[in-house]
Amino acid sequence: MACASSLMVEDNFLCSICLDVFNQPVAIPCGHTFCRGCITFHWDTNKPLFLCPLCNKEYLKIPDLCVNTVLANAAEKVKKTIQERPHDIPEKAGSGHVLCGMCTGGKLKATKSCLTCFMSYCDAHLEPHQRLLPLRKHKLINPVEDLVSRICKEHGEPLELFCKVDSMFLCRVCVDSDHKSHKTVSVEEEAEMRKDELGKEKKDMDQMIQTHQQKLLEIQHSVEASGNNAEKALAYSKHVMTALVDYIRRSQVELSEVIQTKKKKTEEDGKASLKISFLSPSLLHRLLCDPDLKKMQFHAVNLTLDPDTANPSLIVSEDGKEVKCGDRKRNVPDKPERFDHVLNVLAKESFNSGKFYFEVQVRGKTQWDLGVTNQSINRKGDMRLSPKSGYWTIWLRKGNEFTANAGPAINLHVREIPQKVGVFVDYGEGQVSFYDVDARARIFSFTGCNFTESLFPYFGPCGNDGGKNSAPLIISPVCNNF
Repeated sequence: MACASSLMVEDNFLCSICLDVFNQPVAIPCGHTFCRGCITFHWDTNKPLFLCPLCNKEYLKIPDLCVNTVLANAAEKVKKTIQERPHDIPEKAGSGHVLCGMCTGGKLKATKSCLTCFMSYCDAHLEPHQRLLPLRKHKLINPVEDLVSRICKEHGEPLELFCKVDSMFLCRVCVDSDHKSHKTVSVEEEAEMRKDELGKEKKDMDQMIQTHQQKLLEIQHSVEASGNNAEKALAYSKHVMTALVDYIRRSQVELSEVIQTKKKKTEEDGKASLKISFLSPSLLHRLLCDPDLKKMQFHAVNLTLDPDTANPSLIVSEDGKEVKCGDRKRNVPDKPERFDHVLNVLAKESFNSGKFYFEVQVRGKTQWDLGVTNQSINRKGDMRLSPKSGYWTIWLRKGNEFTANAGPAINLHVREIPQKVGVFVDYGEGQVSFYDVDARARIFSFTGCNFTESLFPYFGPCGNDGGKNSAPLIISPVCNNF
């Protein structure tokens, strides 16, 4: 392994695009250096924007690129040093690898861990497990640091199986006692299946991005082919294209962050069990994330539910952050502001200008209503949810029927029902937008609204549906530091 000073020297010769030692290094006017091929390809795929990948400085045209021969020669020497570096040199603690527990002094990287010996071995010290019959019966796995987490806490046996019904890891005794009728597979089989799912999701994502980029190129070529149009129209088209390309680029960055966040969370959750990287089978909700969601979250407001507006069958928590349907009606005063027929409640806070944003957890529910409403709506009797009646809402029914109540209703097609919904209102622009917070994707927007009175956040937890919909709606604190 290279020493620390050697690693620092090598880092100075790495291209920030390909993360490899420079190949034909060129410097651009802002002072940053890249491989000639890397920066050329970057600009070719991001036309008509010519930005520095590090500082985002924009150039009106591609600058002249000249290879820095001194830096190129130095980079070649670094490459040669790396190629000549000897292998199988002892690792150090903290290197990110699992180390052999038998090595003395400098420890080599482990290639297997034994669940019977509770020890990790390099190739040399693993040899007895491959030669001696008693040791060949031991359970060997890919190297892991925390071997204790791979043992059943109840029975002390290795966690070798995965229950498809309960989604949990089992030892052989667990299967014989509590999971006899359940479908179980080996840990290795489950891991391979999950990796295949992840690969398919990535392939689908790459295909969608490639298709979208191809469409952008076709549009761009179409704009360029219409060069005989009026100068004003052409300038406007280029402005629109620049904005669109920038939006797509930022959306892809957001999508990448969503995937990495889910992957990191899954890996952390799996550390306590088997350290297998699982991802949800439905990784992508939509083609693009909305890169502007973070800006909208800066308009977050602190809401509290108003119990004086809550239907008698609803139960509002003491802190005013949760609401659910109870088993029977409460004995409460019949105030003018209280909903007496539909299972709704409003927030105490109202807004008649500016922008505001809030998030609501809907996890575990099969039915719910969310949105904003005019102050003057009728609170008594039945009602029809539509902008004409003073409601800008979406709802979920039967666990999978997702609708925007636009009058007439619009069916919303998503790959996965959101677990947390964000609501953004721009009073001045007449806009109400709904977002899947976890996917950072826009679900639906009401636009061109003519607001003339105060707006109240609106919540409808719906009935319990025999216990299937008993989970509460929860006003969640907004976190925008993704």
